[in-house]
Amino acid sequence: MVLKPDTYNALIKRVDDIGLDVAVSDLTLTLSEILNESWVETSQEAIEESIEKMAKKKTFKSGLAALLLTLGKKLDSFLTAKQLKEIEIVVNGIYTSLKEVHSRNFEISTNIIKLDKQVINMASLEGPYWIGNLYNSHLSARIGDIGRLIAESGISVEQGSTLMKDVLNKEFSLFGGGSDFPTKIPSQFAGSIDNYTKILSTNVAVRSRNFAFITTANQAKIETLEFSAVMDDRTSQICQFMNGKRFSTSQGVSLVSKVATAISPEKVKELTPWVSRKEAEAIAGDGELEEQSENLANGGIMIPPLHGL
Repeated sequence: MVLKPDTYNALIKRVDDIGLDVAVSDLTLTLSEILNESWVETSQEAIEESIEKMAKKKTFKSGLAALLLTLGKKLDSFLTAKQLKEIEIVVNGIYTSLKEVHSRNFEISTNIIKLDKQVINMASLEGPYWIGNLYNSHLSARIGDIGRLIAESGISVEQGSTLMKDVLNKEFSLFGGGSDFPTKIPSQFAGSIDNYTKILSTNVAVRSRNFAFITTANQAKIETLEFSAVMDDRTSQICQFMNGKRFSTSQGVSLVSKVATAISPEKVKELTPWVSRKEAEAIAGDGELEEQSENLANGGIMIPPLHGL
């Protein structure tokens, strides 16, 4: 998908005409489309390249090692420069517009500041890796296990390469989402590529919205923020528990700054962990609301998103 100026302008216009929720939904959908297309394209390239490397080895065992290494290198960075640019355009546009909307609501005049630029850069370049890597999380161990079982049969490199190509095509197609691919996936996988990229995209979109709000609130000299959840039968347990918790804007700005300048996806997950309600209750403790809120903030549990889908 190529993000055209008309698409960009339409996304920005919807922030003004319809509201923030639609804008976040648009951002989520656009990011998900980019990630899906990137995965399908890159996974096919990775299969061809890794099988080619495997076929050049003298033994199946060494070939399998070369295959796994090649796949890892290719898939750990499956976003091309072109796709990163598309993501940057969308995130920058939506984030900037969100800031403008919040500024009008606070009746202040504000510009994009250094912290905003850091957030936009983080969301554009590192967002897909904020909650993990698809290959490392779900595919590499299974492919390695299958390969080792094949190796134990004493199969030749030539035969093994052909067989492993079939294995890879099957395993990767389960995450492809095309009309020719199975609609059901094995239980050992967390979900399809569609589910995976939707979680990633929603994560980036919701962060963009809330980070923009916090930096604007800080510029408007708003001192306190309250976690407000829509309380209905779809509200998650963690959000139910967080409803009504109050945090200082300075705490929010501090966390935003740490996330925006984090050096790795693992560091981001450490700074803003996704925990269960039971874990959050343990972190909050049994004190008064103010003390509970303080403990949660110190644990990085204050700015949505606090969970996946």
